[in-house]
Amino acid sequence: MTRGSAFSVALVLVIAALVVGAFAWAFLFIGTPQEQRALRLDLERVRRLERLSRAIQDYVVRQEKPSLPEDLGQVREFLKSGYWDGFYGLQVLEDPQTGELFEYRRIGRNEYELCATFQTDFREQLQKARIGEDTAARWMHAKGRHCFRFTVTY
Repeated sequence: MTRGSAFSVALVLVIAALVVGAFAWAFLFIGTPQEQRALRLDLERVRRLERLSRAIQDYVVRQEKPSLPEDLGQVREFLKSGYWDGFYGLQVLEDPQTGELFEYRRIGRNEYELCATFQTDFREQLQKARIGEDTAARWMHAKGRHCFRFTVTY
């Protein structure tokens, strides 16, 4: 092997090691592509649940006799009944991955729960997602099914 070809081989090996190291670092600190996809879906779930909670609040205060909806079908009709569909979008009712309606349950006269199934543990993802503390505290969840409780104001 000539001196020039030995240098070329060494250079290629160093570059390959740097590339492999960069991928290893990326997976270690930002996660695999599958982990990133799961995180993005969970962040979208939280975004939709947050908007859905606002839509439910709007539904309640715009009723002749303010009361919580019996089910999300009533919220869907409310959203379709004016500019609300464009403002919130009907997708706020559905899980971004499955397309199924989020779970809604009335608890009392002015309290309800919204439930979803999450793929990630939000506490582990806070640093990676760079989410504000207020949002983080409100939407803290573990991996799996989790319900969030809300109180509407009249």
